[in-house]
Amino acid sequence: EDDLLPEGAQPLTAEEEAARLAAKACKGDWGPVFVYGSMLFPTAWSDLLGYLPTMSSATLRGYERRCFIVGGFAGIFESPGHSVVGMIVRGLSPQDRLLLDGVVDDAFVLRETIVEPTGDAESRLIVSQCGLPEFNGRYVPDGTMGGRCCYRHEQRDKKGLYRTIHFESGHWHFCQDYRGFFYKSDWDGQTPPPNQDDWVIDTDGITPLPLVKKEPVTIECSTYIVRESCMDSLGDIDWDFEYFSEHCLDGFAAMCRDTRIAKQDEKLPDDILKEL
Repeated sequence: EDDLLPEGAQPLTAEEEAARLAAKACKGDWGPVFVYGSMLFPTAWSDLLGYLPTMSSATLRGYERRCFIVGGFAGIFESPGHSVVGMIVRGLSPQDRLLLDGVVDDAFVLRETIVEPTGDAESRLIVSQCGLPEFNGRYVPDGTMGGRCCYRHEQRDKKGLYRTIHFESGHWHFCQDYRGFFYKSDWDGQTPPPNQDDWVIDTDGITPLPLVKKEPVTIECSTYIVRESCMDSLGDIDWDFEYFSEHCLDGFAAMCRDTRIAKQDEKLPDDILKEL
Protein backbone atom coordinates (compact mmCIF):
# COMPACT_ATOMS: atom_id res chain seq x y z
CA GLU A 1 0.00 0.00 0.00
CA ASP A 2 2.95 2.37 0.58
CA ASP A 3 3.66 2.26 -3.18
CA LEU A 4 0.23 3.63 -4.16
CA LEU A 5 0.00 7.22 -5.41
CA PRO A 6 -2.85 9.56 -4.39
CA GLU A 7 -5.85 9.45 -6.72
CA GLY A 8 -5.35 11.80 -9.68
CA ALA A 9 -1.59 12.17 -9.17
CA GLN A 10 0.77 11.81 -12.10
CA PRO A 11 3.39 9.03 -12.19
CA LEU A 12 6.63 9.75 -10.36
CA THR A 13 9.54 11.14 -12.32
CA ALA A 14 12.75 9.11 -12.51
CA GLU A 15 14.25 11.35 -9.81
CA GLU A 16 11.27 10.90 -7.50
CA GLU A 17 11.17 7.15 -8.09
CA ALA A 18 14.82 6.90 -7.09
CA ALA A 19 14.00 8.89 -3.97
CA ARG A 20 11.09 6.56 -3.17
CA LEU A 21 13.25 3.46 -3.49
CA ALA A 22 15.93 5.05 -1.34
CA ALA A 23 13.29 5.81 1.28
CA LYS A 24 12.27 2.16 1.45
CA ALA A 25 15.89 1.05 1.62
CA CYS A 26 16.82 3.33 4.49
CA LYS A 27 13.42 3.62 6.20
CA GLY A 28 12.70 7.08 4.89
CA ASP A 29 15.84 8.85 6.08
CA TRP A 30 18.89 9.87 4.04
CA GLY A 31 20.79 10.76 7.18
CA PRO A 32 21.22 14.02 9.09
CA VAL A 33 22.13 17.34 7.47
CA PHE A 34 24.30 20.04 9.05
CA VAL A 35 23.04 23.59 8.40
CA TYR A 36 24.78 26.81 9.37
CA GLY A 37 23.06 29.80 7.71
CA SER A 38 19.64 30.52 6.23
CA MET A 39 18.27 27.09 7.29
CA LEU A 40 18.93 27.83 10.96
CA PHE A 41 15.57 29.59 11.08
CA PRO A 42 12.55 27.44 12.05
CA THR A 43 10.27 29.53 9.82
CA ALA A 44 12.36 28.53 6.78
CA TRP A 45 11.83 24.83 7.53
CA SER A 46 8.13 25.29 8.24
CA ASP A 47 7.60 27.09 4.94
CA LEU A 48 9.71 24.55 3.01
CA LEU A 49 8.38 21.28 4.48
CA GLY A 50 5.13 22.24 6.16
CA TYR A 51 6.50 21.09 9.51
CA LEU A 52 9.50 21.67 11.79
CA PRO A 53 12.03 18.79 11.76
CA THR A 54 14.14 17.67 14.72
CA MET A 55 17.10 20.01 15.17
CA SER A 56 19.99 20.14 17.66
CA SER A 57 23.17 22.20 17.92
CA ALA A 58 26.50 20.88 16.61
CA THR A 59 30.00 22.02 15.64
CA LEU A 60 31.77 21.32 12.35
CA ARG A 61 35.55 21.52 12.73
CA GLY A 62 38.03 22.29 9.98
CA TYR A 63 35.71 24.67 8.13
CA GLU A 64 35.17 28.43 8.07
CA ARG A 65 31.95 30.35 7.39
CA ARG A 66 31.74 33.56 5.37
CA CYS A 67 28.91 35.71 4.05
CA PHE A 68 28.35 35.99 0.31
CA ILE A 69 29.01 39.46 -1.07
CA VAL A 70 25.54 39.52 -2.66
CA GLY A 71 22.37 38.03 -1.18
CA GLY A 72 23.28 37.79 2.49
CA PHE A 73 23.62 33.99 2.48
CA ALA A 74 26.25 31.92 4.30
CA GLY A 75 28.83 29.62 2.78
CA ILE A 76 31.53 27.39 4.26
CA PHE A 77 34.83 26.08 2.97
CA GLU A 78 37.65 23.92 4.33
CA SER A 79 39.92 25.87 6.66
CA PRO A 80 42.07 23.97 9.19
CA GLY A 81 41.95 25.42 12.69
CA HIS A 82 38.51 26.97 12.27
CA SER A 83 35.08 25.68 13.25
CA VAL A 84 31.45 26.42 12.40
CA VAL A 85 28.56 26.24 14.87
CA GLY A 86 25.22 25.21 13.39
CA MET A 87 22.41 22.69 13.70
CA ILE A 88 22.00 19.00 12.91
CA VAL A 89 18.66 18.29 11.21
CA ARG A 90 17.41 14.69 11.51
CA GLY A 91 14.59 12.61 10.09
CA LEU A 92 14.28 14.23 6.66
CA SER A 93 12.64 12.03 4.05
CA PRO A 94 14.04 11.80 0.51
CA GLN A 95 11.26 14.15 -0.63
CA ASP A 96 12.28 16.61 2.10
CA ARG A 97 15.86 16.42 0.91
CA LEU A 98 14.77 17.18 -2.66
CA LEU A 99 12.94 20.25 -1.37
CA LEU A 100 16.05 21.34 0.50
CA ASP A 101 18.12 20.94 -2.66
CA GLY A 102 15.59 23.15 -4.40
CA VAL A 103 16.42 26.17 -2.23
CA VAL A 104 20.20 25.66 -2.25
CA ASP A 105 22.06 27.70 -4.85
CA ASP A 106 24.19 26.09 -7.58
CA ALA A 107 27.22 27.65 -5.89
CA PHE A 108 27.10 24.79 -3.37
CA VAL A 109 27.99 21.11 -3.51
CA LEU A 110 26.92 18.42 -1.03
CA ARG A 111 29.76 16.97 1.05
CA GLU A 112 29.86 14.13 3.58
CA THR A 113 31.42 15.19 6.87
CA ILE A 114 31.49 14.63 10.65
CA VAL A 115 30.20 16.99 13.34
CA GLU A 116 30.30 17.08 17.12
CA PRO A 117 26.92 17.58 18.83
CA THR A 118 26.73 20.02 21.72
CA GLY A 119 24.34 20.11 24.64
CA ASP A 120 23.17 16.94 26.35
CA ALA A 121 25.21 14.36 24.43
CA GLU A 122 27.47 12.42 26.83
CA SER A 123 31.03 11.81 25.70
CA ARG A 124 32.93 8.59 26.12
CA LEU A 125 36.07 8.76 28.26
CA ILE A 126 39.57 7.65 27.32
CA VAL A 127 41.81 6.64 30.25
CA SER A 128 45.58 6.29 29.76
CA GLN A 129 48.88 6.26 31.68
CA CYS A 130 47.28 4.51 34.67
CA GLY A 131 49.63 2.43 36.83
CA LEU A 132 47.01 -0.33 36.77
CA PRO A 133 46.90 -0.99 33.00
CA GLU A 134 43.52 -2.72 33.21
CA PHE A 135 42.00 0.70 33.92
CA ASN A 136 43.29 2.12 30.63
CA GLY A 137 40.96 2.16 27.64
CA ARG A 138 37.59 3.50 26.59
CA TYR A 139 34.68 4.02 29.02
CA VAL A 140 31.07 4.40 27.90
CA PRO A 141 28.25 6.29 29.71
CA ASP A 142 26.35 3.89 31.97
CA GLY A 143 23.48 5.75 33.59
CA THR A 144 23.79 8.15 36.51
CA MET A 145 24.95 7.96 40.09
CA GLY A 146 25.33 10.72 42.65
CA GLY A 147 23.69 13.17 40.25
CA ARG A 148 26.37 12.64 37.59
CA CYS A 149 26.97 10.34 34.66
CA CYS A 150 28.83 7.16 35.54
CA TYR A 151 31.01 5.17 33.16
CA ARG A 152 32.08 1.57 32.64
CA HIS A 153 34.95 0.12 30.64
CA GLU A 154 33.81 -1.23 27.28
CA GLN A 155 35.39 -4.61 28.11
CA ARG A 156 35.26 -6.86 31.17
CA ASP A 157 38.48 -7.79 32.98
CA LYS A 158 39.78 -11.35 33.41
CA LYS A 159 37.45 -11.87 36.38
CA GLY A 160 34.42 -10.86 34.35
CA LEU A 161 34.11 -7.50 36.13
CA TYR A 162 33.89 -4.01 34.67
CA ARG A 163 36.27 -1.25 35.65
CA THR A 164 34.05 1.72 36.41
CA ILE A 165 34.15 5.45 37.16
CA HIS A 166 31.42 7.11 39.23
CA PHE A 167 30.69 9.98 41.63
CA GLU A 168 29.74 9.12 45.22
CA SER A 169 29.87 10.93 48.58
CA GLY A 170 31.58 13.97 47.09
CA HIS A 171 34.31 12.03 45.27
CA TRP A 172 34.98 10.54 41.86
CA HIS A 173 35.99 6.87 42.11
CA PHE A 174 37.87 4.38 39.92
CA CYS A 175 36.65 0.94 41.01
CA GLN A 176 35.25 -2.44 39.98
CA ASP A 177 31.53 -2.67 39.27
CA TYR A 178 30.98 0.55 41.24
CA ARG A 179 32.31 -0.89 44.53
CA GLY A 180 35.29 0.35 46.54
CA PHE A 181 37.98 2.39 44.81
CA PHE A 182 41.55 2.20 43.55
CA TYR A 183 41.77 5.92 42.79
CA LYS A 184 39.55 8.77 43.93
CA SER A 185 39.27 12.55 43.60
CA ASP A 186 37.40 15.26 45.48
CA TRP A 187 36.89 17.07 42.16
CA ASP A 188 33.29 18.33 42.14
CA GLY A 189 32.89 18.70 38.35
CA GLN A 190 30.18 17.10 36.26
CA THR A 191 32.77 14.78 34.69
CA PRO A 192 35.92 13.17 36.15
CA PRO A 193 38.93 15.49 36.57
CA PRO A 194 41.10 15.91 33.46
CA ASN A 195 44.35 16.39 35.45
CA GLN A 196 46.32 13.47 36.88
CA ASP A 197 47.27 15.47 39.98
CA ASP A 198 43.63 15.64 41.02
CA TRP A 199 43.57 11.90 41.79
CA VAL A 200 44.81 10.15 44.93
CA ILE A 201 45.69 6.46 45.33
CA ASP A 202 44.10 3.88 47.55
CA THR A 203 46.32 1.19 49.07
CA ASP A 204 45.53 -1.06 46.09
CA GLY A 205 46.40 1.60 43.51
CA ILE A 206 49.69 1.95 41.62
CA THR A 207 51.31 5.03 40.14
CA PRO A 208 51.25 6.75 37.74
CA LEU A 209 47.82 8.26 38.26
CA PRO A 210 45.18 7.92 35.53
CA LEU A 211 44.81 10.53 32.80
CA VAL A 212 41.17 11.02 31.78
CA LYS A 213 40.11 12.72 28.55
CA LYS A 214 36.77 13.08 26.81
CA GLU A 215 36.32 11.33 23.49
CA PRO A 216 34.10 13.66 21.44
CA VAL A 217 30.75 12.32 20.32
CA THR A 218 30.62 12.54 16.54
CA ILE A 219 27.84 12.23 13.96
CA GLU A 220 28.25 11.44 10.29
CA CYS A 221 26.18 13.80 8.18
CA SER A 222 26.15 15.81 4.97
CA THR A 223 26.41 19.56 4.46
CA TYR A 224 26.61 22.08 1.63
CA ILE A 225 29.99 23.70 0.97
CA VAL A 226 30.91 26.40 -1.54
CA ARG A 227 32.21 25.15 -4.87
CA GLU A 228 35.85 25.98 -5.56
CA SER A 229 34.81 27.92 -8.66
CA CYS A 230 32.52 30.17 -6.56
CA MET A 231 34.93 31.10 -3.75
CA ASP A 232 35.37 34.61 -5.18
CA SER A 233 31.71 35.29 -4.36
CA LEU A 234 32.41 35.12 -0.63
CA GLY A 235 33.21 38.24 1.38
CA ASP A 236 35.77 38.63 4.15
CA ILE A 237 33.41 38.55 7.14
CA ASP A 238 31.34 35.90 8.89
CA TRP A 239 27.65 35.48 8.15
CA ASP A 240 25.43 37.49 10.53
CA PHE A 241 22.32 35.80 11.97
CA GLU A 242 20.69 39.08 13.05
CA TYR A 243 21.33 40.82 9.71
CA PHE A 244 19.86 37.93 7.74
CA SER A 245 16.85 37.78 10.04
CA GLU A 246 16.12 41.49 9.59
CA HIS A 247 16.93 41.99 5.90
CA CYS A 248 16.74 38.63 4.09
CA LEU A 249 14.58 36.11 5.97
CA ASP A 250 11.18 37.19 4.65
CA GLY A 251 12.28 36.81 1.05
CA PHE A 252 13.98 33.48 1.68
CA ALA A 253 10.98 32.10 3.59
CA ALA A 254 8.77 33.06 0.65
CA MET A 255 11.09 31.18 -1.71
CA CYS A 256 10.88 28.12 0.57
CA ARG A 257 7.10 28.30 0.52
CA ASP A 258 6.97 28.70 -3.26
CA THR A 259 9.31 25.71 -3.70
CA ARG A 260 7.06 23.47 -1.62
CA ILE A 261 3.94 24.59 -3.50
CA ALA A 262 5.65 24.05 -6.85
CA LYS A 263 6.60 20.50 -5.90
CA GLN A 264 3.05 19.80 -4.80
CA ASP A 265 1.69 21.19 -8.05
CA GLU A 266 3.97 18.89 -10.08
CA LYS A 267 1.97 15.90 -8.85
CA LEU A 268 -1.43 17.32 -9.81
CA PRO A 269 -3.10 16.29 -13.09
CA ASP A 270 -3.33 18.88 -15.89
CA ASP A 271 -7.07 19.50 -15.54
CA ILE A 272 -6.69 20.50 -11.89
CA LEU A 273 -3.64 22.66 -12.64
CA LYS A 274 -5.68 24.63 -15.20
CA GLU A 275 -8.19 25.54 -12.51
CA LEU A 276 -5.57 26.93 -10.14
